Amino acid sequence: MNCQIISSLAEVNAQQWDALNTERYPFISYDFLRTLETEGCVGSHSGWYPQYIVVYKQGLLVGALPMYLKTHSWGEFVFDFAWAEAYHRSDLNYYPKLVIAAPFSPVTGSKLLVQPSASREPITSIMIDTAIKHAKEHRISSIHGLFLNPEDCNTLLSAGFIKRLGYQFHWSNQNQTCSSFDDYLNRFNAKQRKNIKRERRRIQEMGVSLKMLEGQQMNEALWLQFYHLYSSTCRRKEGMPYLNLNFFKELNRRMSSAIVLAVAMLKDEIIAMSFFIKTHHTLYGRYWGCAEQYDSLHFETCYYTPIEYCIRNKLLHFDAGAQGEHKISRGFMPVPTLSAHWINHITLRSAIQNFLDEETCHIIERLNKLKQCAPFN
Repeated sequence: MNCQIISSLAEVNAQQWDALNTERYPFISYDFLRTLETEGCVGSHSGWYPQYIVVYKQGLLVGALPMYLKTHSWGEFVFDFAWAEAYHRSDLNYYPKLVIAAPFSPVTGSKLLVQPSASREPITSIMIDTAIKHAKEHRISSIHGLFLNPEDCNTLLSAGFIKRLGYQFHWSNQNQTCSSFDDYLNRFNAKQRKNIKRERRRIQEMGVSLKMLEGQQMNEALWLQFYHLYSSTCRRKEGMPYLNLNFFKELNRRMSSAIVLAVAMLKDEIIAMSFFIKTHHTLYGRYWGCAEQYDSLHFETCYYTPIEYCIRNKLLHFDAGAQGEHKISRGFMPVPTLSAHWINHITLRSAIQNFLDEETCHIIERLNKLKQCAPFN
């Protein structure tokens, strides 16, 4: 087998890359990652520099690892700023580091990609060994596998990585027990059912209407409006938008069947929009923006209308994005997330391991408490 590190997916056959993505996980699809490259969201001066590991056997791509050299920790959503500070206090460089991830996408899915008919263990071993060797040779502080599925996490742990536990909040209609939003509401206790109805009624009383548009329904003007709302909302929160207008337009051109927008209108004027990516079973909520603050508009645009869309289209899961314990009262339940970390410095590795042991206990305790807060009957 021939293992290499490459700096662009332009060097890879798109069909061969996507053949490894058996989960059809959109955030490591060729189109998603390549669009990040071509539109300048990674590479250049972004602080995300592609270092994809690819494995070939007799000219066929049989393994791949989406990996990036990072000069900061933004856009990852597994927060390690305290680790960077510990390195700094020890007069050591934490950056650059390597991340195995889908950029800007805190979404669980496969990252260790292997051709389905190939033997998994030797291919994952050569990819992980290559990543560690690369880190050691270039004096890179660490490697971080983010939002891993359990199989990938266990594979990295077997190679000497250490596990970190986190959690998010997801909606599920796994057994399709809900055939309408009213069915869904009937699962709630009386207090929370009344609260959700009140939040939705506020939107109606303001005269706001919502619709869900799919990729083929988008036009230039709509994307311009979406990007204005998204970028201005990011800046109001003292952040910078990770993605640019051309990224969204090009992604819609490449992946239109997977793109969904929630559009909120008041008197024929768009006042808020939310961006989603869907698969045949899951809706992923990614970005949102609004012209100004309206009571309950975020809940309607980012949660309630998308849940109706999921029920109508028989989608089984809705991942509405990172963080947010307020989602529990709206029917999103806590689910664990996994990451795995290789630390080059022995002493700091031990300190980080101790920190993670303690953090894991707190997170397990917190997860158990959050599950008890379910608003359902």
